[in-house]
Amino acid sequence: MLREVTAAVASLAILIGLGAFPLCGAASAQGPTPVESTQAASVEPIADADAGSGSTQNDGAAGTSVSSSSGNATLTLSRNAVGNVDSTAPLQLVFDVRTNPGDVYTITVPQSIANGTGVYTIGDSDPISAATGTVISTTDNTNHTKTFTYRFDSVASVAVNINFTLHNNYNAQPTPVAGMGASSKSITWTYAGQQLDPINFTQVIMPVMNPQAVTRVLPSSSTYKAI
Repeated sequence: MLREVTAAVASLAILIGLGAFPLCGAASAQGPTPVESTQAASVEPIADADAGSGSTQNDGAAGTSVSSSSGNATLTLSRNAVGNVDSTAPLQLVFDVRTNPGDVYTITVPQSIANGTGVYTIGDSDPISAATGTVISTTDNTNHTKTFTYRFDSVASVAVNINFTLHNNYNAQPTPVAGMGASSKSITWTYAGQQLDPINFTQVIMPVMNPQAVTRVLPSSSTYKAI
């Protein structure tokens, strides 16, 4: 009798192990909790600015500046385009130099157009102290340029601005606007008579009209049918 009970218990254990009789109250097995995959956003590399000598362009909030460097001096134009362009930032030419006695630099700026105002006029240079040197300006009406000559008498660090006044196409002009379209202009400069790398910029003059329908105001059309 004991042998029969033992055999029955062993058979029951085998059936339970094979899953024939599920155990009451056992929780169903759960798989691993899925993990949401993430991927970092790709970032475009930023190109390094040209650190060498010569002309360079540097992106800025108000546009792109253009510069030319040689030895102890750097000339920078605050914008690379004027006229009918997106930027409305002021236009300024900055001359930054570490001087030595006897240094002579010239900076020649082209006028906007040959005759008239155009989209900019060239102002004056900031003065420099008498102990440092002198600056004079001359206007060439034949070549339509203005030249600034800086002569230095001492060792100094100098930063001066050549200022411009910007205009638009709506200003009244005494003559028809010349230089329509896009044109390339160059600011040239020299040291001790030697030409340095110029600064190039674009001028855009593109007047537009948006005429509206003509409406007769006076006399009244009910009183005078035609004039």
